[in-house]
Amino acid sequence: MRHLFNWAFVFFSIGSPIGHADTHYQNSEVFFSSEVQLDKEFIRLIDQEKKSIEFAVFHFSHYPIADALLRAYRRGVEITLVVDTCSMKKRSALQKLIKAGIPVQVWHPPEGDKKRGRILMHHKFCLFGEERVWSGSCNFTRALGSSHRENALLVSDRDIVESYKKEFKNLLASSISIPFEKETVK
Repeated sequence: MRHLFNWAFVFFSIGSPIGHADTHYQNSEVFFSSEVQLDKEFIRLIDQEKKSIEFAVFHFSHYPIADALLRAYRRGVEITLVVDTCSMKKRSALQKLIKAGIPVQVWHPPEGDKKRGRILMHHKFCLFGEERVWSGSCNFTRALGSSHRENALLVSDRDIVESYKKEFKNLLASSISIPFEKETVK
């Protein structure tokens, strides 16, 4: 319940509407696609990260973000992705990461959940190191930054980040690793 209070405090105690990318409030930044290119902001964060990136997203097909993740991986950043099965296509940005050896997991719902029909791993969040989490409405598709109205919130709060880390571990526990044949990726 404490996390709910923290979020409510962030959204309702400001006194004026949040409206642009430069909005900072108690270790948070809010981004709207009507004002900034979310893909560029996300790539900037990837390029700044020095330790780890844990990424859970429903749909991933954004080649420039894949390229940024490859750059991070090559400079020693530990990267793990969990995606829904909809991201697994032969010709996709994700395949580029798999071929480079970046761990990609496909979420697989627990057996009891399958009885209810197709269950989606519909998350859209990314943990940067131990300090920050990006979350919002956007999938990381080619349309990000160009055609959809989306939002993102970058939070630097230890308790909130820890909650997302716990959920990421739960996703990993219900995921299947994608095998790869390591290739040289240009």
